[in-house]
Amino acid sequence: MKIYILIILSMFFMKCASQGSPSGGPIDESGPIVVSIVPADSLVTGKESIIITFNEYIDQSSVVSAITINGKSEFNMKVRYNKIIISPFKNWDEINELYISRNIRDYQNNIMDSPVFKIFNMKEAKIFNGEINGSLLNIMDNNIYEIGLYSVDNKKAEFFKKIEADKNGVFSFINIPNGEYRIGAIEGKIVDFKYDY
Repeated sequence: MKIYILIILSMFFMKCASQGSPSGGPIDESGPIVVSIVPADSLVTGKESIIITFNEYIDQSSVVSAITINGKSEFNMKVRYNKIIISPFKNWDEINELYISRNIRDYQNNIMDSPVFKIFNMKEAKIFNGEINGSLLNIMDNNIYEIGLYSVDNKKAEFFKKIEADKNGVFSFINIPNGEYRIGAIEGKIVDFKYDY
């Protein structure tokens, strides 16, 4: 008799245990938002960590390929709830272009509305004042579009850098030296623009 009572009680407690976040309230349909990046003044020392804080917990599996510095993922990274902590393997470069893709998701699978782009530099490193801004037309706001910037020299275009448009199709390149450029956009990821096009 005692065994049956224990089994029934254990089944009752197993069914009562709630997995995941509590129910109730409005459905979360908005993506994560970056609320702060430290250091805030854009100056970084040799081994100083960069800490990115979001307004909600983020899905760790979405972070791995969504953050680059100078177009690469060559740094240490830790994800803790709503924070991402980045530190260099050795020392930061003179200029470090931090790029956070829209692909970072929350636990309701919502992606970011806009990518985030910030430049960190050592004290004497020069950042170019040039900017290229634009807007894509006839897009779907739930799709991600990448824009490639190509420098032109002797009528030959070479890949320079890429960025994503926000959900409204607006994009901006910063830290651009004087020169002639071409822009190409694609839904998805630019791997080889000639092949993708």
